[in-house]
Amino acid sequence: MPGLVGSEMFVRVRVTVTPDRPEYRPGDRVVLDVAVADAQGRPVAATVNLNLVDEALYALRDQNVDFLGSLYGDWMPSGVLFTRSSHKVPQHVPVAEQGGDGPGGRHDFRDMAFFATVTTGPDGRARAEFRLPDNLTTWRLTYHAVAEADPGPALRHALQAASGTLGIPVRLPFFAEVVLGETYLVGDQPVVTARAYGTALGTGDRVTFAATLTGPGSRQDLGEATATGHEPVAWTLPRLQQSGTYALRVEARGPGGLADALERRFTVQETFYLQDRLDFHLLTPGLRIQGAEEGITTLTFADARRSQYLAVLERLAWAWGHRLERRLGAAVARSLMESLLPDPAAGGLAAAWPADPPDFSPLRYQTPEGGIAPLPYAEADLALSARLADLAADRFDRVALAQYLGSVAAAEDRSRREVITALYGLAALGEPVLLRIEAFLAAPDLSLDEELDLMLAATALGHDEGVRARFHQLLKKHGEAVGPYLRVRPEEQAGAGGSAGNEKAVLAATARAAVVAARLGEPSALPLFQYAATEKAEAALLHPELLLAVRDGLAQLPSAPVSFTYALDGQPVRRELRPGEIFRVALTPDQWRRLEVREVTGEVGLTVSYLTREGAGAAPAGAGASVTREFQVGGRATLEWSAGDLVRIVLRPNLGPEALEGPYEVTDYLPAGLRPVVRPYHRGVQDPRANYPVEVMGQRVTFFYWPGAYQREIVYYSRAVSPGTYTAEAPEVRHTGTGLTWARGQRQEVRLR
Repeated sequence: MPGLVGSEMFVRVRVTVTPDRPEYRPGDRVVLDVAVADAQGRPVAATVNLNLVDEALYALRDQNVDFLGSLYGDWMPSGVLFTRSSHKVPQHVPVAEQGGDGPGGRHDFRDMAFFATVTTGPDGRARAEFRLPDNLTTWRLTYHAVAEADPGPALRHALQAASGTLGIPVRLPFFAEVVLGETYLVGDQPVVTARAYGTALGTGDRVTFAATLTGPGSRQDLGEATATGHEPVAWTLPRLQQSGTYALRVEARGPGGLADALERRFTVQETFYLQDRLDFHLLTPGLRIQGAEEGITTLTFADARRSQYLAVLERLAWAWGHRLERRLGAAVARSLMESLLPDPAAGGLAAAWPADPPDFSPLRYQTPEGGIAPLPYAEADLALSARLADLAADRFDRVALAQYLGSVAAAEDRSRREVITALYGLAALGEPVLLRIEAFLAAPDLSLDEELDLMLAATALGHDEGVRARFHQLLKKHGEAVGPYLRVRPEEQAGAGGSAGNEKAVLAATARAAVVAARLGEPSALPLFQYAATEKAEAALLHPELLLAVRDGLAQLPSAPVSFTYALDGQPVRRELRPGEIFRVALTPDQWRRLEVREVTGEVGLTVSYLTREGAGAAPAGAGASVTREFQVGGRATLEWSAGDLVRIVLRPNLGPEALEGPYEVTDYLPAGLRPVVRPYHRGVQDPRANYPVEVMGQRVTFFYWPGAYQREIVYYSRAVSPGTYTAEAPEVRHTGTGLTWARGQRQEVRLR
């Protein structure tokens, strides 16, 4: 419990807020008289904050006001370790009755009506005036007062304060209430209900309602309906065929001249679709970006290549196992980290782990013939020997390795593929084999693997310009963009459906292409590396290729840290980024449009994150991927249910055989007649398979999804609230790392009775 430090009488002031009337009608002017005094009743000059909020909001989440306790409180734990309950009893949440009197109709409905600060004079008094909106509710007035205390022997240089609340009721003797959503989709056909309330209305009194719908370029009389007492009436609206803002006006007439008119506005949209979009850029002076038309756009700057390389090196440095690709890869990764983070204070594994574990000797993996084996007791592996001749020849007997590779290159009984691989290893050792490499490059029927090995061999000997144009042609033929990434797909894998073997071939070709691109200094080096640098590549034992791409990519970069200068409203800001460091800034729509990029040193990567409605019809990127949705009521799959039903929704993602690594987001779009139930256990639902969304934004409900056997489906609940016929837009699966829409389900039409 909180306790005040010192004597409360010296720090608490007395605040009295007096409204000019005990009760109000919608739209009335309110006059508040504020008086502040100290414990002895003497007036105090104070600053008083006043805010007026609909009591219905506090029914959802109450607020405890103790301004004095927050200034001087000494909080102590209650001693309660935990509490448990079986479920929360569903309660009626009071909602502001949105009605009004008179033929003019009420249309100004707000959750917050007033916010102001007043200052009391020497007499301790002040006055505030404001006009009420049209809500029929009890408003909660919250006040906070603060004043400087007079210095004295008991209190020096302290603040005096107080806070409290006051209810301001707004009533009518007769009013109408309308149940209507705020947003619908084009094609929806909602059913609108209305009923009358009030102290002047008797149980058997007849009430006549009339409704009019006004939309974009149209006005339609929905007719009259009569009910007794508090019974509801209903109108089925016409199909909403145009997007825009609509207004529904309902007039209610009761006995003895009782009357009320109410106007409710709602929006019809083409789609509820809202995508978290990620745009990737290499920062250049004058770059213009695209951001959110509404809301915040987040910009994240990083050292484009070094940050990517560092993340992969840290992962490879912890690789374990007996195979040489992993053990030698870990040692090389730690060595490369030292070049990225030479100062131990900069962190990273390079400062914490020696370059080579004491029990590891690469020579144990070299066979008597000079070749390199994946395990100490295995036979020499030609492809591994060539790759490690390129990556870490100084860790082996170079002479013996060259003799082994030379014998393969000279053997007449070896295939062309094996000879080319051996030539690649010899070129990496600096042997004079360029003429033979050029001769093979002239062959018209080279496979993709052969062509990549020949390019690796040529670039190892410094013959970059001899293969640059050919590399461009290779990417044109085999390259495939995957969001911001780029992969190389062998011809035999194109459209093959993507088994595990196919994906391994794609990863291997992409990793080797990333090495060639890094040596040539091509812009494609980073997107190729980003696709290849995954845990799947490590499982495929592509450690040497990844490390070659890092080593040769680092060699192309300037040694100085990257930096950039940007300006907002003409005010320049310069930032310098170390490897692994990021800089993030959030901008409004006006700000991102005025952003100027002025100077850039090095390769600075920019990721722009924002919400957009664009791209609703874009084709999903996942080959063979899908997501299905099933609505269930009472354990039965159905697309029809009644208002008040608790609807169980099951989403079943299938990411397909070529799924990218990392987490996904699964987003569902509820039809307009449903509302998400985030905590179904509050309604007594005990469903161990229920999932909890990471975000609810209107009808958009989003979940994190990690591919794997342990998560086959996503289950959540919603409440049917408004009768009608509605469209349930297609659910989607999105890869969080690339921003790609990976799979999309089917639209469905649902009906609420």
